[in-house]
Amino acid sequence: MPSPTFNPACSEIVRAAVSKGLPTGAPLLLDESILISFYSDSFDLGKQAAGLAKQINLGIKASDLPVETGEVKLIINLKTAKTIGVTIPDKILDQAATIIR
Repeated sequence: MPSPTFNPACSEIVRAAVSKGLPTGAPLLLDESILISFYSDSFDLGKQAAGLAKQINLGIKASDLPVETGEVKLIINLKTAKTIGVTIPDKILDQAATIIR
């Protein structure tokens, strides 16, 4: 899982990329200038892990448990898209969990 901590140098890199018209992405939207972000909610992932641990504690073999994945959410920053001159198609915007306008 991505760390919730943010390196301030990353913010400078993102802003430099935006100033050059380059799109940016990150696993978490930790800077207001990032164009696109995919993430899974850490709390939800923790609940899934707890459920699997409970089943193992009840005696179910780990090899008998299903593979689980977290729901991936999409954030699109239309402010940054406008700044760098990128048009995000409606087909993509419809899939976003969050749109920053």
